[in-house]
Amino acid sequence: MMKFNLQRLGGGTVEFESNSVLEFPAGLPGFETCKRFKLFHEEGKPTVFYLQSLDNPAVLFSLGDPGLLSLSYEVTLSDAEQALLKVTPGDELLLEVIVYKEGNKPDFVKVNMLAPIILNITKRLGLQKILQNLDTQLAIKAS
Repeated sequence: MMKFNLQRLGGGTVEFESNSVLEFPAGLPGFETCKRFKLFHEEGKPTVFYLQSLDNPAVLFSLGDPGLLSLSYEVTLSDAEQALLKVTPGDELLLEVIVYKEGNKPDFVKVNMLAPIILNITKRLGLQKILQNLDTQLAIKAS
């Protein structure tokens, strides 16, 4: 069992199995030293996940399923990305987007469509894919 203090999610200490940790071998752009992450979600809100760095407690990203946000796009992984994720037939892959709110527009959620998070749930590996030729933001009015 591992213990971790969630500084940015209420400050409580959580325990979890070490085999639930996601490894990002290349880190994330701008956060290359953050290699180990854990997915959390708020009680009663299973559609929003928090990707918490275990290497730097201040690094936390909100993730959402683009399908639940009525967004649809396809992402093709290069051979190198497939190798990094150790993709084999039958692996469960998950695509998530980083979502965030700006302080001056609390009714809107912004979505980073240019850099989705790809997770190989089966192998507990992840990467952030940088896409080209796509609008960088979509605004979605919260209901």
